[in-house]
Amino acid sequence: RELFATHIVKYGKHKSVPVHFVGSIAFIFQPQLHQVAKEFKVNIGNIIKQPIHNLFEYHLKHHSAN
Repeated sequence: RELFATHIVKYGKHKSVPVHFVGSIAFIFQPQLHQVAKEFKVNIGNIIKQPIHNLFEYHLKHHSAN
């Protein structure tokens, strides 16, 4: 709750823009994040456990063959 109260709701668009989380702690505590987000009327976007996989896929997709 402190995370939401201190860092998220201070942004004016916190109710209309999804909030994304990265890391294993966020991944493990997804149920709690969703519960607190609902209390604060915050929409959770992606929760990515290991961002390296997404970065790898991105670079494979956007690699230029020069």
